[in-house]
Amino acid sequence: MKMKPIVKLIPALLLILTVSGLGLAKTLFGSFGLWSDAGTSHASLASYQQVSNSALSALLLSITLGTISTLLAALLGLAIAYEIHMAYRFSPILALVTGLIVVTPHLVTAVSFNFLLGDAGLLARFFHSFIPSWPQFVAGPLWLSVIFDFAWKESAFIALVLLASVPVEMRDMKFTARMLGTKPFQMATRVLLPSVKYPLIISSALAFIYSIGSYEVTWILGRTYPEPLANMTFRLFSDSNLTQRPAAYASAVLSIILIAIIGVTVTFFLPRRSRR
Repeated sequence: MKMKPIVKLIPALLLILTVSGLGLAKTLFGSFGLWSDAGTSHASLASYQQVSNSALSALLLSITLGTISTLLAALLGLAIAYEIHMAYRFSPILALVTGLIVVTPHLVTAVSFNFLLGDAGLLARFFHSFIPSWPQFVAGPLWLSVIFDFAWKESAFIALVLLASVPVEMRDMKFTARMLGTKPFQMATRVLLPSVKYPLIISSALAFIYSIGSYEVTWILGRTYPEPLANMTFRLFSDSNLTQRPAAYASAVLSIILIAIIGVTVTFFLPRRSRR
C-alpha cells in the first residue's frame, strides 16, 4: 500500500527524467565538442578554455546577486508571512497582492521595473524637481534594480511556502504567546521562525537557484559588462556563429554544477524528517 502512490508517479517521472536527461546529455556532450551544432564533432576541452577567463567573474557576480537578493527575499517573505498569519487589518489585501506577485512572470516585472526605475522612468520624471540627478538603478554599477526585482518577486514565493508550512498547533502556540504578553518581534522570531525555519531554508535555496539560472531580469535591468553566468550562456548560445555553441554548453555545465552543489549542501544540512 505504501508503494502505490509512487507507482502512480512512475510514468510522469519517466517522462520528466527522459526530457531532462536528454537536455543534460546534449549540454554535457556539447561542451566537450561531441554533440556539435556546427556539423563537426571532436572531443576537446577548448570550450572550457574559451570561457575560463570570464567564467570566474561571471560566477562570482551571479553568486553575489543571488545571495543579496535571496537574503532580502527571505526577510521580506518572513515578514509577509507573519503579517498574513497574524490576521492583522490589512492581511487580506496583502495576501491578494502576494498571490498576484507570484503569478506575474519575471519578464513582466523586469520590464515594469525598467519603466519605473529607469533614468527616463516614471519615478525619475515624477521626482525630477526634487532629485535632478536620478540614481542609476537600471544598468548601474550596484545592480540595484536586479536585486530589487528578485527580492520583490521571490519574497512572495517564500511567503506562500511559509504560510503553507505553518503547523496546525501554531494556533495554540500563538494564543499562548499572546496571553504571556509576547511582543510582535518576539512572536515572529521565537514562535513563527522556529516553526518554519526548514521550509524557509528550502524556499530560499530554490529562490537562490532560480536567480542563478535566470537571465531575463539581469538581461533587461543589468549591465552589459560584467555579465552573470546565465547571461553569458544565453549570449553565446544565441550567437549567429554556431561555433560558439560548445562555449555556451560549457557555461551551462558550470551553472548546473553550481546548482547541484547548492542542492546537495542544503539537503545535507537539513534533518532527515525535512528531506522527506
